[in-house]
Amino acid sequence: MSITVADCLKLPALRDATLVAGAGGINRPVSSVTVMEYPDIPALNDDLVVGNELILSGLIAIRDDVQSQCDLLHCIHSLGAAGLVLYYVGVYIKELSPQLLATAEELDFPIIAMPLGRMDFRYSDVITEVVERVIIDQKQEKYYASEMVKRISQLPEQNRTINAVLRLLSDRLRCTLVLADRYLTKKAAAAWPVSNQWDYQQILDSLKELPVLSDEPVEMLCDRPVFVWTLPVLSKKHLEFHLLALDEQGTQDRESLQQAVEVIEMFLNVWNQDTNYEGTDALVRAVLNDRPDEKKQIAERMHIDVSSIHNIWILHPTNMAGRSIDGNQRLNCLMRLKRFLQEHHKLAIVDYYSQYLVAMTDDNLFDETEMALAEEYAQQLAHNGIQIQGAVCQGIMNTAQAREAYILADENLSTACRIYPEKAMFTLGEIRFSRWCRETVLEGEQRVNREMRCLAKVRELPDGEELLDTLAVYLLDAESNMQKTGNLMFLHKNTVKYRLSKVRSAISCELNQMPESLELYQASGIGRLLKT
Repeated sequence: MSITVADCLKLPALRDATLVAGAGGINRPVSSVTVMEYPDIPALNDDLVVGNELILSGLIAIRDDVQSQCDLLHCIHSLGAAGLVLYYVGVYIKELSPQLLATAEELDFPIIAMPLGRMDFRYSDVITEVVERVIIDQKQEKYYASEMVKRISQLPEQNRTINAVLRLLSDRLRCTLVLADRYLTKKAAAAWPVSNQWDYQQILDSLKELPVLSDEPVEMLCDRPVFVWTLPVLSKKHLEFHLLALDEQGTQDRESLQQAVEVIEMFLNVWNQDTNYEGTDALVRAVLNDRPDEKKQIAERMHIDVSSIHNIWILHPTNMAGRSIDGNQRLNCLMRLKRFLQEHHKLAIVDYYSQYLVAMTDDNLFDETEMALAEEYAQQLAHNGIQIQGAVCQGIMNTAQAREAYILADENLSTACRIYPEKAMFTLGEIRFSRWCRETVLEGEQRVNREMRCLAKVRELPDGEELLDTLAVYLLDAESNMQKTGNLMFLHKNTVKYRLSKVRSAISCELNQMPESLELYQASGIGRLLKT
């Protein structure tokens, strides 16, 4: 149960004060106290006035300007202040203007006047007692999320922003909070105390360099030592946001910070679904779900020319045991791929879709092939204990073809892995061939026998299965290279040469002669699929 303006009026420091207007707001919650003796309205903002603050002032700078007093009241009310305690009434402000009191009544904004003509009431007395009550209340109220959501709902609509939410939470937790997207780009922040200055970019860059983001606090040195917590924020419209808590005292605990995450998730889902969001996942979804109107709108908002997309990567990252990776590892893979592709492409749209990491790019800036880049990226991930399988599809002419390539890869990636066990990354042609093999097998025995009859005489030989295995490695894995075939099978090159010579004699044709070699390649692929 939070402290209200009515509760504050019962404190000894305010016992002699009088509620002179705005009684309709007497139950406004109070979370902090601030002094405002130079009310420069244009300078006031969410960073200076936090929602639910009780403001103490003598309004000395505008004591003779009733209109400015009313304008100030409108301003602090719009910023979510809880009420105004006026000091030195009858001394500096000789009497309270009926216009000011009427404005307070109209806004239901409490004005509390200290005793008339008295100079012996100190700001520090009210500050001490109110803050002490707030702290006691916060210690007793372990679960604060529901009360915080209630406070947010009471903020004026125009001030119901993510920055205001972070400010309320920062004051509650007494630590600096940063909201970042999946690429660890700052979207909003609230420093504690307000005057505190941080090099947010340095902190975020340091987190990007970590192999994986941990849910445990990480100690950093950024001008001064600080513990940095990184917690995932989930919402319906914002993919993989993160809340960073900068804890200088080392006093934060996971339960309190997780409640802050809950509040932010509620805010993003209910009140503000477009918080500084770049929408790359929305664009990927629009392309892959065939929503042309949505795709066009998102691309225009992001200033992306989708007609320049000519490649699509469909990657499935797992750990070295082939099991799913956790959220932090997924984020790490995503950021690494985005940075990697931006070194080689002007356009790189990267995000997750279903179980896959999907990247759509324009033509390569340099001479490397996309497949060579994919293999280099895979090697980088392998150093961090992550392996990938996937397809790199080049020559895409439009987003419709990108969608077709994704569907093709999704349906046939596992088949490609069975046909090409030595590979992890596949071309569009290899994926299409894998589909052909799968469909051939599904059609039945008659079709399979017809496609594999070119190898029938080899199978009849005493060592036929051994010869067929060697031929399959030679054609499917070793790119028709005898030395590479020997290396893969742990055989001497001459042994490979001997076996392939026996195959050649049995089928009476050259192994690299088209179109006969095409039939052998297809039959070998079907044979691999039938064996696995």
